[in-house]
Amino acid sequence: EACASAAQFFQFQLRTDAAALAREYLEKRGVSAATIEAFQIGYAPVGWDHLLKYLAERSFTPEEVEKAGLASPRDGGGHYDRFRARVVFPILEPTGQVAGFGGRGLGGEPPKYLNTPETPVYKKSRALFGLPQGLEAIRERGRVLVVEGYFDLLALHRAGLSEGVAPCGTAVTQAHARRIRRYAMEVVLLFDGDVAGQAAAER
Repeated sequence: EACASAAQFFQFQLRTDAAALAREYLEKRGVSAATIEAFQIGYAPVGWDHLLKYLAERSFTPEEVEKAGLASPRDGGGHYDRFRARVVFPILEPTGQVAGFGGRGLGGEPPKYLNTPETPVYKKSRALFGLPQGLEAIRERGRVLVVEGYFDLLALHRAGLSEGVAPCGTAVTQAHARRIRRYAMEVVLLFDGDVAGQAAAER
C-alpha cells in the first residue's frame, strides 16, 4: 500500500513546475505522454523528505516506508527519501500491484540508476519491468523480448513490439526464466552489442 501511494505521489510530481527537467529528459528520450501514463512514470523531487511527509499524512510510519524500500535510515537517527531528483519507473506485478521502483538520476548524483532494495514484496531476481503492460501481446504472439533497461523496453513499445520485459538492475536469473515460461516458450534476448551484453546473453 505504501508503494501504491508512492506511485501516485511520483506521478503527481511529474506534472509540477519542479519537474520541468524530468519532462524535458523524457521528451528527449522519445517517451510520449501516452507512454508516461501507461507505465505510470513519475518524478521524485529534489529534497530529503517530501515522500516521507506525504506518506506520513496517509498514516504510514517511517519504519513502514523503510520496509517498503522507499526510505533509508539516517546515521544520527530518522529517515530520508531513497529516491530524489530522479525519473521514477514503478515495477508492477502481473496483477498491477506496485512492488518497487527504479529511478534514473537527473542531478548527477550517483548512481545513474537506483532500484528498490529487497523487500517483503520486491525481489529483484524475479522482478520484470513492463510485464503487465506486455502480457496481452506476449500471449497473442507467444514470445517475450528481453531487453536490458527501462528505456530499451519503452523503445520496443514505441516500435509496436509490446511483448517485451526488462530485468531491474540485475542479470536475467533462473527466477526470471521460470516467470517468463509461464507466459511464452519463445524468448528473444535483445542485449547490448558490446562484450558485456554478449556475455550476459551467453550466461
